[in-house]
Amino acid sequence: MEITLHQASEQVIDYLLGRFKYLITDPPLIKHAWVYPWGWLISYDSKAFLEGKDESAYYVGNLPIFFSKIDGTMDFLGSSFQTMEESIEEYRIKKGYPSLPDNFKPESIVIFSKK
Repeated sequence: MEITLHQASEQVIDYLLGRFKYLITDPPLIKHAWVYPWGWLISYDSKAFLEGKDESAYYVGNLPIFFSKIDGTMDFLGSSFQTMEESIEEYRIKKGYPSLPDNFKPESIVIFSKK
């Protein structure tokens, strides 16, 4: 059975809450996903920040998580020394996933938006 983006998003939230216990008081919400052939790059932020209740609740330095459709693993990606495209390529090589076409642009899906 192939995992869906919804299931991956739930697993990312569970992972974040398990790894960073202090997030329980202001849980993360998934705000955006970019679709790749082998998974999703998922960004998130605090519920209070995303709902506009507390501008200071922004998660400073939060790195997006890549959720692999192939093996179900989750890895933080990005650094101040690389572009996100470079981080994705490094991840792809590390995992042994096939190359992306030269003109590949990931589909962008907004998951949380203020109404």
